[in-house]
Amino acid sequence: MRQITLYGKSNRRLAAKIIISLLLIILLIAAAFGGIIILVKAEKVDKVEDYAMINAAIYGVKDLATEIAVKVPNLIAKNDYKNRIQINQLRKSSGGVPLTIIMYHNIVADNERENDYEVRVSTLERDMQYLKSEAYTTLTTASLAKVISGEIHGGKYAMLTFDDGFYSYLKYLPSLLEKYEMNAVASIVGGFSSKEVVKTPRPRCSYMTYDEVAKLSKCSRIEIACHTENLHTMKGRRGVRIKEGENVENYKNMLKKDTAIAEQRLLDISIKPTCYTYPYGEYCSESEEIVRSAGYTMTLTCYEHVNYITLDPECMYLLGRFNRSGKMHALDSIFNIAKK
Repeated sequence: MRQITLYGKSNRRLAAKIIISLLLIILLIAAAFGGIIILVKAEKVDKVEDYAMINAAIYGVKDLATEIAVKVPNLIAKNDYKNRIQINQLRKSSGGVPLTIIMYHNIVADNERENDYEVRVSTLERDMQYLKSEAYTTLTTASLAKVISGEIHGGKYAMLTFDDGFYSYLKYLPSLLEKYEMNAVASIVGGFSSKEVVKTPRPRCSYMTYDEVAKLSKCSRIEIACHTENLHTMKGRRGVRIKEGENVENYKNMLKKDTAIAEQRLLDISIKPTCYTYPYGEYCSESEEIVRSAGYTMTLTCYEHVNYITLDPECMYLLGRFNRSGKMHALDSIFNIAKK
């Protein structure tokens, strides 16, 4: 205390903050160590169930991590990537199960050139072969909710997402998903599909019509998600994100209208979307409020990081994804990040 007094009141406050931070770290480490002890004492524990057991063993730490997150001013609500990473690290430290989400765009024939947003069908098949060989379970919105509720446990999890509603999804995905027993989420931009004019042969970059989206949805391994009606643009605003100085009520009304139109188009073909995919990964606290109030139970961004899933339903929102570039040699380079 003498040393602290010499430096004055400001340093006493700093010292108090440091002590509190150290105590929180000690609590997390102690709880994690307790989870490890439980695993050691368990008889014949299968490796595939370790994550579920850790989650259950230190369930109380999940509550502590959530409490810490809530106490940081507007940590969850703010449109701040650093805040999301901080929450994600809290989930990781509390025994969260890694979920790696891959984001694909157009699929092209093997004689076509690949680029950052187009992969050959053979590349996609190699990706699925890798996931199969590594015993990954590919999730959708519904199955991720079951992981969080504890209904599904024990395993390695990935999610395959396909953005923008390209016609190539109908052409290639159903047969590949059936072959490798995998699932996928295909996000539809209403303005793209409603304006698509079918040409024969179909151009390399073309979108599904709504009749074709309906046909794709018949594949039980594919979930159809909403990717907005007319907000897949960087003109005027960045995706759905509110503009600086924009009237909040006007913004909310605009987003509600866009979401309602996009959803109704899917409802008209007997599809009720539960996943909302943010164009360009851009979002804001206002958009999350609107999307959640509309009944969406999962939202996807484009921020590249591994997600850590705990027993907290909040884990369903603002999930990060890795873009699968055709220039990338192999998919394992992404999944190796989750192993670190």
